[in-house]
Parts: sequence; C-alpha cells; structure tokens
Amino acid sequence: MDFLQELPQQIFRDILLRVPYKSQAKIKELLEPAKEMIECSQFYQDRIKFGLTKKYICLLDHVAISIYDPVDQLSIMRTSIPDDFQVILVPRDSQIFCFKHKLVLWGVSKWCNISVILIYDLLSNTWKEGAQIPIAILGNGCCASPEGSIYIAGGYSTSFPCRISRKAAVYKVDEDEWELHSDMHQEVRSCFY
Repeated sequence: MDFLQELPQQIFRDILLRVPYKSQAKIKELLEPAKEMIECSQFYQDRIKFGLTKKYICLLDHVAISIYDPVDQLSIMRTSIPDDFQVILVPRDSQIFCFKHKLVLWGVSKWCNISVILIYDLLSNTWKEGAQIPIAILGNGCCASPEGSIYIAGGYSTSFPCRISRKAAVYKVDEDEWELHSDMHQEVRSCFY
C-alpha cells in the first residue's frame, strides 16, 4: 500500500474516489492521507459529480434500520439499534436522514419522554448518541438540508401543562452541535402532516 502514497496527490485522490464505499473504512485505517481525503466534505461531492455513488432506500422500524438497493433489488444491510440507547422508534415521531456516510436518526427516549439524535456511521459500522437537544419538545417538525443540518420547529412542551411550542433549533451533523433560533412568531403544533 505504500506505493499509493508515492503517487501524485491528484492520481491518489482519483483512485480513492473509485474505491467502493464499503472498503473506504479499511483504506482509512491503513493510510493516513486517505483518511484525510475521504473525510473531507468535497470528497463525497466529487463522488456524486463523477457518478460514483448509488441511491439506496433506508427503512426504519422500531428496532433497526435496513438499507435496500432498489436498482439491484438487494438488501444491503440491516443494523439493530443498540439497547443501551433506550430509544423508542415510533413511526410518526421518528425520522432518518443521510449525510455523507452517516445515518442520522431522530427518535424518542424511552424514559425521559424527550427527542434524541442517534448517528450510525456507515464506514465504521458504529452507533453514537448525538448532542442533547437544547429544548424539551415532542412532536415537532423536522427536516434536513443537503449541507448537513437538521431543523426542528414547533411541537409540544414536555412539562405539565403541555403547551404548543414556538421553539426552533438547528442541529449541525458534522459538528454534533445544536444552535437555538429565536422563537417563531406563531405556535406550531406539528409539521409532520
């Protein structure tokens, strides 16, 4: 593998772009320069630009995520959500988003009755809990942007008496950080429907 690092950087990068997605984790372990290139945000954009990516369908049930290739009609993988995350996946209140090599799951905690973020890294085949949501609301609207942010708005407070929320926040996936936005002008029950 050392001979790859001796190649001119652009040729090395072009070879990396063509490495199948499932093999990228191993390449990152073996070659430090490859790790830096693969984790760069432009790397994934270039894979898309050169037609080196595939579109998959992610299916979410109450205990796992399944990934399906609709073109080849193959089930690619199924990964269970570890029990230690204590998450309930209610179809109406759970969503899944994909950013680069991460699946970001929005669910509800079993014990605290609050929304939680779980992140599954497709390259390392690992789960982690995302940063805690700074506002205690449920049933809020949730959408994603292509640059890697998840926006939440509205919903219901988790305190008694239950109130409709004016709160809004954005979660930045790469930074694993939440940013509160100013309150909305109007209360919003839910943006799901």
